[in-house]
Amino acid sequence: MAATEPSNGSGSSSSSSRFFQLPNALILEILSRIPIKYLLQCRCVCKRFLCYTYDPEFARLHFSRSSSCFLFKTISPGYGSYDLWLAQVEAKLGAGIEVSNLNFTQYNAPTCCIVGMSACNGLLCLAVLEQSQSGTFYVCNPVLDEFIEIRRPYRFGPRGDFWGLGYSTATKQFKLLHTRCAMAEIYTLGTGSWRSIGNAPIAWVNSSSNAFLNDALHWFTLSGLDDGNEFIHSFDFDVEKFGTVPLSDHLLKQKKFGRHSSSVGVLGGCLSMTHSSNHMSFDIWVMKEYGVKESWTKQFVVPYSGYLYLEPMVVLSNGKIIMSYKTWPDRRAIVVCYDPQRKYLQEISNMFQIHSPFEVIFYTPNFVSLGDVVKGEQIFSWITSNLTSLRFLKSGLFFAFSFIFLSESLNTDTENGFINLVSRYLSGEAQHVEWSKIQTPTDKVVVPYDSLAPISEAETKKLLDKLVVLKLNGGLGTTMGCTGPKSVIEVRSGFTFLDLIVAQIQNLNTKYGCNVPLVLMNSFNTHDDTMKIVELYEKTDVKVHIFNQSQYPRLVAEDFTPFPCKGQPGKDGWYPPGHGDVFSSLKNSGKLDAFIAEGKEYVFVANSDNLGAIVDLKILNHLIQNKNEYCMEVTPKTLADVKGGTLISYDGKVQLLEIAQVPDAHVNEFKSIEKFKIFNTNNLWVNLKAIKRLVEADALKMEIIPNPKEVNGVKVLQLETAAGAAIRFFDNAIGINVPRSRFLPVKATSDLLLVQSDLYTLADGNVSRNTARSNPVNPSIELGPEFKKVSNFLSRFKSIPSIIGLDSLVVSGDVWFGDNIVLKGKVKIAAKEGVKLEVPDGAVIENKEINGPEGLSG
Repeated sequence: MAATEPSNGSGSSSSSSRFFQLPNALILEILSRIPIKYLLQCRCVCKRFLCYTYDPEFARLHFSRSSSCFLFKTISPGYGSYDLWLAQVEAKLGAGIEVSNLNFTQYNAPTCCIVGMSACNGLLCLAVLEQSQSGTFYVCNPVLDEFIEIRRPYRFGPRGDFWGLGYSTATKQFKLLHTRCAMAEIYTLGTGSWRSIGNAPIAWVNSSSNAFLNDALHWFTLSGLDDGNEFIHSFDFDVEKFGTVPLSDHLLKQKKFGRHSSSVGVLGGCLSMTHSSNHMSFDIWVMKEYGVKESWTKQFVVPYSGYLYLEPMVVLSNGKIIMSYKTWPDRRAIVVCYDPQRKYLQEISNMFQIHSPFEVIFYTPNFVSLGDVVKGEQIFSWITSNLTSLRFLKSGLFFAFSFIFLSESLNTDTENGFINLVSRYLSGEAQHVEWSKIQTPTDKVVVPYDSLAPISEAETKKLLDKLVVLKLNGGLGTTMGCTGPKSVIEVRSGFTFLDLIVAQIQNLNTKYGCNVPLVLMNSFNTHDDTMKIVELYEKTDVKVHIFNQSQYPRLVAEDFTPFPCKGQPGKDGWYPPGHGDVFSSLKNSGKLDAFIAEGKEYVFVANSDNLGAIVDLKILNHLIQNKNEYCMEVTPKTLADVKGGTLISYDGKVQLLEIAQVPDAHVNEFKSIEKFKIFNTNNLWVNLKAIKRLVEADALKMEIIPNPKEVNGVKVLQLETAAGAAIRFFDNAIGINVPRSRFLPVKATSDLLLVQSDLYTLADGNVSRNTARSNPVNPSIELGPEFKKVSNFLSRFKSIPSIIGLDSLVVSGDVWFGDNIVLKGKVKIAAKEGVKLEVPDGAVIENKEINGPEGLSG
């Protein structure tokens, strides 16, 4: 069947057009030689390529040339798994190897407990255990995101279950064999039912078989030769009969020959087996001529290195052998590369970047569609099933997710984080708060700042040596009319936010002889500019570390297509997913592990525009002494903060309650400053080892914040998370009710007026409240749109007025301020439309409303 070319496909450039003018057979020949990691990308970016990959002839050609891949199943303490990972291994020029992780199978797999896997001719069979302890088989092609569901004929037993996927060349059908004790049944894909095929050999291995060759599965029993067995068991899918394959006389002379010291596989197109009889080495034998006893040949001898059994999986083009083995006594799977010429065994498990225990099988990806081989069965999509959304049925959409990340050279951690976020959102996952269960936190949960123990001078350096300061630096100054990172806006005496932050930490490092590092989490929007600015701090006593938070594609609201796939390849197609991403991004950057290795224990996280977020050692000391893994600074709520998140006690744990979680009937109650008296400042103190533990366990499932926007006339959706919502996942988490002085954000030019005025003083990078003001509350300031941009704001003030005695200020219209002005009490200045109103130098305005020049006289 020839590929059908869509009329609206991409590939409109002259070079791609010329390519598609080649003969159809030649195009298939060329595409079939492209490595799978690039071929999948081609499927995403070009619909013509996508169509060609559905051609059965292409599937046949590509499978005959497909590179060596390995399928990993991570193992939980309960034996099952929820994650699959695909990796490709290739021989490099010379003697090296190259590993490419293709982790898309993590989301093309069931979301239940996978207990076993078997592969045959590009299809994968997964055994899944359900809560009822009964089970299901899924036969799938993860490359095309297709699967069928097959119920088990029997319940899971504690031992004796054996199963495997096979293929009959005679009938051109895939079949699934399953036995339980002496009963055997077979399921021919496409028929929809199991058939009994009589009795099976009694001695079985409680697992699956992946040694498929010559239309037959092969395996050893649990007992091996110790019970007198002299052969390898087999099952022929052509004739549906059990049989045996003889062993050589040399092997039969060996003792203790069974499953725990031997394995059966396929190596170089021949039946193979490994065997160890002396715990000094493993012998790898191959059967050169299938079924002929005398053709068994000892091909390799691998030195013993403390493993339980060894299983060779593939011989690379440079002669190296990729093998797996299980260590003794913990039975942990390891992947190794053996060089027969040098007789050198090298562990390569770390190259696959899988940080959990795992099992692994050899797997050859295939582009054959289940629709072509299992006609009559209902075929499903895991993307649709897992995400419960028909919007993911569109052809190639999942690969669009995966490979727009490749096109931007983004790592698989970022890709997996995004797909996980989308899957959670579309599944309808949400934390529903039962209002009656909300309790006001006690002083043990939200600790009064005044109750914290004082710190001696001798303790200061020890505490500082345990600290990392991290500033969230992903925001732009666009809301204040600036380009570039918001942190480079000048806020006081010519100093930017970053200047002040560096000065604060430099003062600590110089004064106490410590080395507190500064970490900036940038977004892709702020990274380049920040890198240039950070060069200015190279001669300071502050070591500045930089990493980028994740970069996710915006989603088109209509069909959830990634915005970059809609012709938005630039920055407009992407977004940083909120500061809840800080924990995983810190871990993925490698800096988390590095800080832990240096003996650092806590990170202080704060927004870069919060001038009140300075290091407070009383807080750090309290956390260390009480083993609190997480602390959120909260402060008393005012009427300006009624929408801010608050801390509550809920189901025995402290957690953040945001207004979006509040039932409509209780919104006014939530906004009350009488019942909910505190709100989140987003100053967070977090234990580094706790971050590592929770990120590696994928346990930080913060509430998702859908953020709708319109970009270039297209309605898009950004899915974000907040770092404060992570509090409920940490052990012994608390809040600390801090003074309002620790919350001094600059979000608008009205805030800028406050911090640039005589209301505050500046020393060692710290912006502090002027003690000359008796009123503990800052004046409220409202500036009209003429003052919104920083440049306009600065141009309208010759100098910032004195506001120590000010209660409130409202300015609207075309108003300009002179030099040495004093504002007191309640002041309102409004210029009439079309009239320029200039406040003269030296004016003192107290409790006055001015609507024109006449109001400035007298």
